[in-house]
Amino acid sequence: MKIKEARQDYNDHPHMYEFHSPTFSLEHRYLLSLYYVCSAVTFTGIGDIAATRNYEVIFTVFMIFVTVFVLGYLVGEITQSVTSKVAAKMRYKHRLQVMEV
Repeated sequence: MKIKEARQDYNDHPHMYEFHSPTFSLEHRYLLSLYYVCSAVTFTGIGDIAATRNYEVIFTVFMIFVTVFVLGYLVGEITQSVTSKVAAKMRYKHRLQVMEV
């Protein structure tokens, strides 16, 4: 990134660079902190596009939480389905062994 482009980016989005600015309220700083943690942990904040306004940040954090819960639920259901099939197969094999004796 050239220096001129970096200065223009800084002028367009100063809050992305001045997190401890005294003009930001405590709530806004907490909101940006939550956004940063969520985007860093889920790898969604890596790239050129970032939320800059409060409603964008709130929407992004909400969607990250919804996605994490939905994916967690789906993984849990798939795991339960696989383990129940394995348990049924084990019971079937055990019954066959009992009949052979």
